Amino acid sequence: MHYLGNVGMTGVETFLLTLCAVQHRRGVTASIACDPEGRDELLATAAAMDVAVHPFPLALPVSSFRGPARKIASA
Repeated sequence: MHYLGNVGMTGVETFLLTLCAVQHRRGVTASIACDPEGRDELLATAAAMDVAVHPFPLALPVSSFRGPARKIASA
């Protein structure tokens, strides 16, 4: 499972979808965890590639997180 913390369809998302495709060809079932809000293009592209996207919404402000959770949320 790969985690995305940034927003939009940038080079990071494109790279990650390419990585998932390569992993799939090598027999690895890859998936993505991210906040689905505002990620329509990523969700549509992932669905077309048969890559599962698991919702990981950030319900709390990043400033309320501590330790690793804060680092992941602010990535």
